[in-house]
Amino acid sequence: AGKTWEPVRDMQYKAFAPLPMIRLPDATILGISRWTARYDQEKGVFIGMTHRFNEATGTFSMSESFIRVPENITLLVFDRHIFDVGNGELMAVVYGSAPMLLKSADRGQTWTHFSTLARGKRHEPAVARFSATEMTAILRTNGYQPFEQIWSNDGGKTWGSAVTLEEGSVDPDLVYMKNGVLACSYGRNGSNLMFSLDKGRIWGFHQVITD
Repeated sequence: AGKTWEPVRDMQYKAFAPLPMIRLPDATILGISRWTARYDQEKGVFIGMTHRFNEATGTFSMSESFIRVPENITLLVFDRHIFDVGNGELMAVVYGSAPMLLKSADRGQTWTHFSTLARGKRHEPAVARFSATEMTAILRTNGYQPFEQIWSNDGGKTWGSAVTLEEGSVDPDLVYMKNGVLACSYGRNGSNLMFSLDKGRIWGFHQVITD
C-alpha cells in the first residue's frame, strides 16, 4: 500500500518508459510512454510505446502505438492523465505544440485527436473529469505567470473561455477525490496544494509544502 517500493525490472533502461498509467476494469495495468517520435514521412503522425504490466510476475511488455493528430503538431508529450471513458475507450491528456485530448478504442495501440484545449503558448495541462460530460482543466501559460482554467460540458469535445487564476505558475496536477473535493498541486514559487469544494470554481485552503 505504498509503504515500500522497488523498481520494475529493466524499466529504468527504456528510453520510452511510461509516465501516465491506468488500471483498467479487468485489472490490466496500462502505461503510455511520455515521449513520442514524429514520423517524418507523414505529417501529424507520431509513434509512441504502450506498456502492459503483469502484476503477478512484476514484468512488462512493450508495443508501438500509432498516434494521429493535426498536421501542424510537431511535438507531442503524454504527461499525466488517462481516463477510462467507457465503451472500451480511453482518453489521454497530452501537450507539446498544443494541449489536447486524444482517444483510443483499442487499449492504447492507436490514438486519434479528440479536441484541442487551448491555442497559443499553453502547456502542462491538468484535467479533472467529474462526469461523462463535465470536466475542467488548468494550464500553464508562461514562466512566473498565473494559470488559466477552462471548463467543458460536453465530455471534453469543446472548451469555454479561460479564467485567469491568482495561483501559478508551473506543472499543475488535479485529483478529484471521492469526497467531492478537488485537489490541485502546483509549483513555482515552491511546491503547493490548494483545494476546491465546488469543482474548481473557487479555490482555497492553500498549503505550502516546500518553499
